[in-house]
This record gives sequence, structure tokens and C-alpha cells, in this order.
Amino acid sequence: MMVSPAFAIFLLLFSYFVQLASADTCGPGRYCSSEDWFGNNQCSDCPAGSYCSGQTEGAFYNHCWADEDDRDSDNNAPKVPCPRGKYSPTPSAQSTSTCTICSAGEYQDETGKTSCKNCAFGKYLSDDGTHAIHHNSEADCKVCGAGTYQESNEVSSCTPCPAGRYSASSSEGCSDCPDGETSIAGSSECYERPGPIFVTGTCNVLGYDGAYHAMNLTKSGRYYYKKEGEESYIYWDPNCDKGIEGEEKWILDNNKPSTEKDADLDDDMNCTYGGFISSDSVLPPIGENDWTLFCVDLTWEDEPVTISASCPEGQESKIGGGKLICVPCPSGSYSGASLPTCSECPAGKYLESSTASLEDDACYTCPDGLISFPGSMFCVTEVHNWDFRGCVSGEKVGDSSEGR
Repeated sequence: MMVSPAFAIFLLLFSYFVQLASADTCGPGRYCSSEDWFGNNQCSDCPAGSYCSGQTEGAFYNHCWADEDDRDSDNNAPKVPCPRGKYSPTPSAQSTSTCTICSAGEYQDETGKTSCKNCAFGKYLSDDGTHAIHHNSEADCKVCGAGTYQESNEVSSCTPCPAGRYSASSSEGCSDCPDGETSIAGSSECYERPGPIFVTGTCNVLGYDGAYHAMNLTKSGRYYYKKEGEESYIYWDPNCDKGIEGEEKWILDNNKPSTEKDADLDDDMNCTYGGFISSDSVLPPIGENDWTLFCVDLTWEDEPVTISASCPEGQESKIGGGKLICVPCPSGSYSGASLPTCSECPAGKYLESSTASLEDDACYTCPDGLISFPGSMFCVTEVHNWDFRGCVSGEKVGDSSEGR
């Protein structure tokens, strides 16, 4: 029996629509992976790293399209990968809620992943699963700053180097300071044993003015200082009031500080001292600063105190690189070992170069008929009356009262 072409087409279309109408939709946790020739759904379990909400019910929407673009539409049971910054280890997941933000110290720069990547050693990522945007790139892992380190991954912060050690940025560990040098916690460099310091301006009845010498290291990595010939000390204490939250201070005290205690170094538990300044500096605050002092009238006063280097004769203290350094006195001035600064030769005297002396007798008296200004390198005739302070390479500075 011969079948007409029209009837054959009818049978084919009828079979197609029967198969289409009877095909099952892909349920939640499954997705359309393909379809057969008759349009029957080929559903697969949703893989980990993605979620599949299932196919939308409705006429002619219960089949899978071979085309990937169409297959990803809501009506075709798509497989949706977890976005960057998230992951999902759960198979057959049905909702986007199964995609979890990476934890602190982790990131994910690809989609559809079952786990996150760890930040490299020497880096950290502080966000702890709160914002996916902070976990979607390797650049979200920040470099540990100088003075800190990180020797593991999956971390939210870096650890300060302990006292006596140091590190550069992006470090996996800290290095020991070279022999003869030390550091405080969190340092990027070490420093040598400091030289003597000279304190002036204290109003204390106990008399804290004078020269101090660095003695030994406290647990903070800072030296404490002892006054020359007396039991007076300068030291740093993170909390002088034991057991109560305190403030970091440099302290003037008559009690010798401990080198074993972490805080309350004089062990009096009540912050009894002669003066203090709030500071976390490596050395006692350089230059002139306001200290709170217990003065001779038995009251606490904020007074300017100057700390400078006690330099060798012929030099004065300056600040260089955040440290106390000694530099030669300029020509026309003098200093001594117990003087923190240089002094100019008085008028009528001169000095061609700096000289070590406590008195102005280091300066030479001008010969008869010649004069000089304070701080002069040499004398001049009275008729010219030049001011040679600050002269460089013989240049004249100033003016003559009688004209040039």
C-alpha cells in the first residue's frame, strides 16, 4: 500500500507533537544537557560549582534546545555557574544561595568553581565572606606591609615582626637584626644602639636635666636610659597601670625599669613617675616637645622639654632620618661634650673652623683695629664692617655702614 507524501508528513508531525507533549521537564537540581531527535529532554544532574532551578512549566517549554544560547534561557532548565568570588561544592544545587562567598584569605577569579584559591604567602585578604566583589580577583589579596609577615595562606591579616626582627613588604617571615642592632615590634629596619642623649627643660624637684646613656633593651625592643651619675631613668612603657588599659608613654622616673616585664616596667601598678609624654616612638621624642611633669611646686604641668644628642666636642645634635645624629659645628661656633648645641663666637672674636670647647675662649680675639660679628669666621677692618656669618667660599654677606 502506497502512502502519499502528504500523509507521511502528517504522520511525522503527529509523532513529533505526541513525543513533545509527553516529554518530561527537567526538575529542580537538573538541567537540559541535550534533546533527542524526537524532542525528548535529556536531563542531567546539576554539577557542583553551578545551580539549576529547573525548567519552567508551560506549553512547548518542556524540551531542551540544542543551541547553547537558547538552552540557557529560563524556559530550558539552564545550568548557571556560580559567579566569580563565589563557589559551590554541592551537586544538584537548585538555588543561587548555594553559591558561597569565599572566606578571608581566599579568592576565585573564575566562574563555576567548587572551591576558592588561597592568597599567596606574604599576602592577606581581610573580607571574611561578606562581599563577593572583594574576592573575585587575585589583586584582592593585599601585600603584607613592611614590618609584618605572613607565613601561611587563607589569612585575613598579617602579623607584626617581634622585637629584634624586621621585614620588608610582602614577606613570608622576619629576619633577625644584625649583630649590634635591634628593633621594636613591627619594624621594617633595625637600629644601632643609640648614643647618649641630653635632656633640658624639666621643672622637677628631682632634677631630671642632664646626660643619659642607653643601658639595656626592654621587652618592647627599646633601650632604657640612665642619667649619668644618678638613679634617674627614661624608658618606654606600653601600660604603666598594670591590669588597666593604659596609654603608651615615654617616662621620666627614679625607679629602674624591668627588662623582663611587658608593661608597668617599674612594677608600682599606679603610674608614679616624674614626667611622661604619650608616644610610641623608637627613641625618646627628639627635639622640643611638651611633657607632663611633676614640678617643684608639686603640681602637674605641661612644659617644653628638649631631648638632643649628647655629641662629642665640636659637634651638635640634629634630627636625621628620624634619629638623633651628631654633625660638626659650623665655622665660627664651638661646643663641648655636655652641650647639646653649638654656640656662636661672640662679637669681637672669630673662629675659622669649629672647635671643641666648653667656653668661648676657643674663639680668638680680633687684633687691634679689627672687629667681627657674632659667629664670624675672621675679623675685618672697622671701615668695611662686613658680617661674615654664614659665608660660603669666601662670599661676603651683609652691608657696610659707610657704603661699599
